[in-house]
Amino acid sequence: MSQRCNETLTISSVIGREFELEQLKPLIEDMTEDRLLEVLEGALGARIIEEMPRTVGRYQFTHALTQETLAAELSTTRRVRLHARIAQALEDLYGNDAESHAAELAHHFARVEAGDIDEKFVRYSVMSGEHALAGYAFEDALAHFKRVLSTKENRPPDKEYADTLFGKGRAQVAMLQLDEAMGSLTAAFDYYTKAGEIPRALVVAEHLLPAY
Repeated sequence: MSQRCNETLTISSVIGREFELEQLKPLIEDMTEDRLLEVLEGALGARIIEEMPRTVGRYQFTHALTQETLAAELSTTRRVRLHARIAQALEDLYGNDAESHAAELAHHFARVEAGDIDEKFVRYSVMSGEHALAGYAFEDALAHFKRVLSTKENRPPDKEYADTLFGKGRAQVAMLQLDEAMGSLTAAFDYYTKAGEIPRALVVAEHLLPAY
């Protein structure tokens, strides 16, 4: 494969096993769309990637191991920086529809260096947890909420922290982890009560009952 093809596939591997032409375009600024398509067609011809059926401009690595190997060959610094570029490019691409892609955005923001970017990771992770709850994917929801709480350790509790505890508690109730749910929901209830957010505290109280 050409050097440009290798570079393009490396960036694609950090996006994920599946990726789209529209996602790649802002990440490869020195290449026209026609040239990018030529590069991708070369990878298609070599059967490194394949087009997704019934979806124009969407591809996937033919073998997951190929994608994983390409991403693993990057240095940690470059991989982190690529995740940062991808996260920002995807957020710009999705615009007002970013919430629908919360899990994807949380995935990339989670791999960015700590700092101001934490806010976006937390926001999209909480959205992902709520979406998972609504879709009855309780294990996924619990994982999202736990990741958020791990970033807030040793920090003063805030509304986002309480919202995350509330989500975690609801997931634990659904999974019949009632003792753990009691701790999560009680902590959220206490925060809302002290903060004077009584309507929110009452909502949490309704979910406390099944935990008893």
